[in-house]
Amino acid sequence: MITVMIVKNIIKIVLVLVVILILVLAGFFVICAVKGSKNVMQFTDENGQILEDSIAERVTIPVNGRDNTMIIRGRDSKKPVILFISGGPGVPQYWLNEAYQYKYPNHIEDEYVVCWWDYRGEGLSYSSDIDPAEITMDQLVSDACVVCDYLKERFCTDRVYLMAHSNGTNLALRLAMKHPEYFNAYFSMGQNANTAYGRHEAGYYFMKDIFEKNNDEKNLKKLESLVETVDGHICLKDKYNDDDWEGMLLSAGCATTRDMRSDATGIFLPHMLSGCYTLSEKINYWRGKLMMTKTPYSEECKQVVEEIKLDIPLIFLSGYYDYTTPVSDAKDMYDRVEATDKAFYLFNNSAHSPLWEENEQVLEVMRAYVR
Repeated sequence: MITVMIVKNIIKIVLVLVVILILVLAGFFVICAVKGSKNVMQFTDENGQILEDSIAERVTIPVNGRDNTMIIRGRDSKKPVILFISGGPGVPQYWLNEAYQYKYPNHIEDEYVVCWWDYRGEGLSYSSDIDPAEITMDQLVSDACVVCDYLKERFCTDRVYLMAHSNGTNLALRLAMKHPEYFNAYFSMGQNANTAYGRHEAGYYFMKDIFEKNNDEKNLKKLESLVETVDGHICLKDKYNDDDWEGMLLSAGCATTRDMRSDATGIFLPHMLSGCYTLSEKINYWRGKLMMTKTPYSEECKQVVEEIKLDIPLIFLSGYYDYTTPVSDAKDMYDRVEATDKAFYLFNNSAHSPLWEENEQVLEVMRAYVR
């Protein structure tokens, strides 16, 4: 009898917890829906009036048989135009400007008219009828050219600027090499070099030093458990340890930003609570990211570019604490680049996102290349 009563009480507790969980999730999605909209944040004066020469809108255009949507914002529509290619793959980044406007204010839109392009299959350009097989590096390079043509015509300019972050630098580098005629300069933030051992080996030694200085035995032990030595190099024991490796980067302050310790609270929740997408668009954002893992483009991003020649200036922007795309890898690539002009800038208080973490310092660098 006592055993039966205990079982019944456990069942009741479990049911209550399930109901609470359902209510919490329902409440969360209601909040996400209420906060979401298709409205793009406008530039206004002290009286709340929209600035006369500003631009802040969503634009959808046909691009090689697929609709591509982009958010275009600039305090002054007569400023130079810059195409921003996001990382991931499949992780558009405009929303960071709204979600982190007080913590990491980003004023790039004061300096440029920024086209935050959601390329084929990601973010606002996601569609459930897209075949992942159609998303290749060559296809996205071709798509980017169509977007550039649109920007040139709309803003009456011969060339635009190019900026990319993280995984997006794989696409941007190839785009800049194949089609320099579109661009004044390429700003590469967190350039992905894809060296054989660089990312994990460099990250291992850097994080080990941090954990040792902090007497963090727990993370030291976990770090050691993830790696092994092969041919004299440090590498992951198992490719499926990538998620655990990302956890290490977060713990050491070497991931998206120096102070981010969780992708859930630092990326997922702020994104879902942002106001620039509807609830369905927020869901599609993550569906697009998942789909990108199944595309040829995702695999092509892992290929090393052996010979790099650019007919435009190339500017590398790297964070000292960035071990998502380690500085050492970026410097190795920089050393073998042939370009009209090239420069490497290191931001000592940044991890993977100098544009947000040290915004004014990055913009100061970028101003030097504006024609």
